[in-house]
Amino acid sequence: MLKIFGSSPKEADRIAHIAAAGGIGLWEWDAGAGQFWFSNYARDLLHLGAATPSLIQVQQRIYAEDQAQFLNAFTLAQRDQPFEISVRLQVRPEYFYWIRWRGAWQQEAGDEPRLQGTLQNIHDERLTRLELEFTQEMLSESQKIARIGSWQYDIPTAHLFWSEETFHIYGRDISLGPPQGEAQNRYFDPQDLKTLNEKAEHAMRVGHPYQMDMRAFRDDGHTIMVRMIGRPLFDNSGNSYLIVGTVQDITDWADLQRAQVRAEENQRTQNQFLASVSHEIRTPMNAIFGMSQLLLMGSLTPQQIEQTRVILSAARDLLSIINDLLDLAKVEAGHMTLEVIEFDLLETLREVTILHGGKIHGKGLEFTVDLAPDLPRRMEGDPLRLKQIIGNLLSNAAKFTKQGYINLKVTLEGQAGPQSILRFAVMDTGIGIPAHRLASVFEKYVQAETSTAREYGGTGLGLAICQELVQLLGGEIHVTSNEHKGTRFWFDIPLHPLLAETEPPLSARMMVLEPSALAAENLRTQLDMIGTRAVFISNPSNLLSALASAAAQGSFTHVMISDSDQYDANEVAESLRAATNIGEPPKLILLASPVKQTISSAAFNAITLKPALPHELRRILSENPEALILV
Repeated sequence: MLKIFGSSPKEADRIAHIAAAGGIGLWEWDAGAGQFWFSNYARDLLHLGAATPSLIQVQQRIYAEDQAQFLNAFTLAQRDQPFEISVRLQVRPEYFYWIRWRGAWQQEAGDEPRLQGTLQNIHDERLTRLELEFTQEMLSESQKIARIGSWQYDIPTAHLFWSEETFHIYGRDISLGPPQGEAQNRYFDPQDLKTLNEKAEHAMRVGHPYQMDMRAFRDDGHTIMVRMIGRPLFDNSGNSYLIVGTVQDITDWADLQRAQVRAEENQRTQNQFLASVSHEIRTPMNAIFGMSQLLLMGSLTPQQIEQTRVILSAARDLLSIINDLLDLAKVEAGHMTLEVIEFDLLETLREVTILHGGKIHGKGLEFTVDLAPDLPRRMEGDPLRLKQIIGNLLSNAAKFTKQGYINLKVTLEGQAGPQSILRFAVMDTGIGIPAHRLASVFEKYVQAETSTAREYGGTGLGLAICQELVQLLGGEIHVTSNEHKGTRFWFDIPLHPLLAETEPPLSARMMVLEPSALAAENLRTQLDMIGTRAVFISNPSNLLSALASAAAQGSFTHVMISDSDQYDANEVAESLRAATNIGEPPKLILLASPVKQTISSAAFNAITLKPALPHELRRILSENPEALILV
């Protein structure tokens, strides 16, 4: 039977019940009989039956890897040494839990000595301790990686506690413990320490955390920068009793910050210099530009005209480079301001296409514009910056395209609240960009290849400025390209649409002379957008006969002649004026090339420049057009 300090069986049961209430089982080992006695709670812990087990039977309940440790503890205990051991109890093949054995020899008068002790389920405690140890280990490793130490300052005792990483930050031997009292002062600059203490005192008054970057001195003599963060804790009475905080070595970060500040200052100085120099250069360049134009208006020999045009072309190129440098300097200095004004999207596109159409057509390239039919016309935004971006992309496309075409396409991509997302895309059939250079095309002073810069010139700023402006407008710019086949740039920006009146379709009967199939298809689309159907003729020799054949069903009200190197538009117009078999003479419209200057305005009722846009076509085909429209 179980004997507890000589108590009676009844008293022993009462004590066992009290122990069980506290989660403790009782046991006794009779070495002479080689048997165990357990309280009921202890039997339940060990999953034992009613029979009295031997030491071997109890051992078999222990997890195999812990059995040797268990027997060794009992052996030592039998040599009058108390023991405490935690082992795993095998409940099922795949499951165990932790129990704690405690025991010591007891001997009462007249009795044989017995080994007595307690059993306790410590599985949850053990898991909690393992989890805590793991958390502490991970915290310690995290502090080492981030170079962040932790500390505590006990206000009543003025005692300081440091984590292991804090010792490493200050280069202090961990065996010395944290510095206490005045010994702490030698780790900090006196003025910084005074400011830190003032921040801590203020934090204890208001209950807020505090932070300070300050100089610190390591035990090895090195000076470092640390970031101190502290937070006071308060008892129920509102008195602060503890300050907890972290310390981080920010020396490398501080060095980077100083380097960044120096770099930004240098950049600002460079931008200010660049803006000043660009302004000073622009003034005389404008004079050269203006005087060259005046010279061309005077009486010059053919050789002098050619030489003056070279001067004018060089002046334009140099002025363009200066404008790019000035714009980039403004953006980087934060001086670029945006307007938010009402503007006509189609008119804005018309202005930028006319501005760059001469250069594109001058290289013998087709230039087309595709506009989605659902585009809002009246918008709010910055038309100047929009024209600058599109202009840079068109100029870039013209520079790198020797044959084929350049296309500007504008579509409505969706809505973002009250704003419309518009996509502007410029596609060309130029030399393309190598795949390995696509990622860097928007970097400043970068061109696709060194050989490209030599052949085509330029500063490599145009696309960088495009990206900066698109971002200022709240959008994004992208590029795709196939080397030797062409490139497509596009950007999406939000613009605020305004309500506009719906214009009725125009019912003019129109015939168009356009030898280019690509241009004809593009022009057909533009005419469809204003509700006008047209018959297209590609050969001028067929134009007169086509008009004569249609005269019986009703004369055409308008004939549009596209300027081309394949025929003389003046001669075509004069032949139509002289024709007597085409019925009522149609109004003649010239779709003029921006680079040809030999057109006789007297032969046509209206003239507009390529590429034509829907709103311009509507104006020309209106019921009472002006006698001459020059756009």
